[in-house]
Amino acid sequence: MYRFSIQTKITLPFMLLFAVIIFAISIVTISLFNRKYDEQFSVETREWLEAIVQTNYIYEPEKVKRAYRAEVVVFGQDGSISSSTLTNPTGSGSLFQLATDLKVHQVQKQLRDGFGDGFILENVTVFSKPYKAIYYLQSDGHLYCLIRPIDKIAEARQQAILLMIGVASSGVFLVICISYLIGRNLGKPISNLVAFTHRVADGNLNIQCEITTRDEIGNLTASFNQMTVDLRNSRDELIQVERLAVAGKMATSFAHEIRNPLSSMRMLAQMLLNPSLTEANRHQSLQYILEEIERIDLIVKGLMDFAKPERLMRSECDLRHVLQEIMNLMGANLRHHKISLIENYDS
Repeated sequence: MYRFSIQTKITLPFMLLFAVIIFAISIVTISLFNRKYDEQFSVETREWLEAIVQTNYIYEPEKVKRAYRAEVVVFGQDGSISSSTLTNPTGSGSLFQLATDLKVHQVQKQLRDGFGDGFILENVTVFSKPYKAIYYLQSDGHLYCLIRPIDKIAEARQQAILLMIGVASSGVFLVICISYLIGRNLGKPISNLVAFTHRVADGNLNIQCEITTRDEIGNLTASFNQMTVDLRNSRDELIQVERLAVAGKMATSFAHEIRNPLSSMRMLAQMLLNPSLTEANRHQSLQYILEEIERIDLIVKGLMDFAKPERLMRSECDLRHVLQEIMNLMGANLRHHKISLIENYDS
C-alpha cells in the first residue's frame, strides 16, 4: 500500500477543497451573470417593442432597423412572411426557413391562447447567428417579430468565462502554494522528529531533537527529549548495576584466590613455632611464606590489570620446574598430614 507523507495528507485535502470551492463559485458567478444579463437584455428588448407599438413604428420596419439596429420580420396568419428586413448573408437557403427558425406557429398559438401577456421572448438561431426574439400579435392577426443579435453578448460571455477560469486557476495555484507552505511548516518538524527517533532507536541516546515550534508538535518533541534522557539514565543505572555485579563476582573470586596462599602461610607460621624444627626447615618455611606473599601480590596485580588490562607476555618454560615448585610449596602441608607423594615426571 502506498504511504502518503504527512505533507501530502495536509496539502491535498486543502487543495481539493479550495479548488472545488473556487470552481463552484466561478460556475455560479458565470451562471448568475448570464441570467442577469439575459434578463436585462430581455427587459430592454420588451421596452423597445412597447415603444415601437406606442409610436406606431410597428408599421415602418426599416425605420425600426435604423433606429434600434434590430431586424423586423412580420408573419401573416398562415405563417408566411409579410415583410422582413432580414437577409441571408450567405445567399443560400430561403427566407421561408425563418418560419421554422423563429418558431412562428408555436408562438402564434401561445399568443392566441393568451400566453405571455401579449409578448413572448425567445432565444433563436437564424442563419447560424444567435438572436433574442420578441413576438407581438397585432390586432389584424399578423405576428410582429423584433430580433436583436446577441453574438456580441455571446463573445462577452465567453470572455467572462475565460476570465473566470483564469481567476479560478490563479486561485487554485495560490491555494496550492499556500497549502504547500503550510504542509511543509507542519511536516518538517515531524520529519525531524521521525529522524531523531530513528537515531535513538539505533542506540544514540546522547542527542536531543531541536524544538522549532511551540505547539503540540513542540510538546511532543520535548516529551521525546525527556524520554531520551530517561532512557540514558536507565541505561547508565543498568551499567552501574552490572558493574557492581561484576565487582561482586570478582570479589568472590579474589577472596577464593587469596584464601589458598593465606592457608599455606598460616600452616607454615604454625610450623615455625615448633622448637624442634631444624634451621634448614625453618629457612625453607620462611622462603615459602615469602613466595606465598609474592603470589598474593600477583593476584592483586592481576585484579588491577583486569581494570586496566596489560598486554599478555607469553614465553616457553619447563613444566617439570613448575611442578617441582608446586611440590616444594605443598611439601610441608603434605608431611603435616602424613601424605607421601611419589614424583615421576616424563622427560
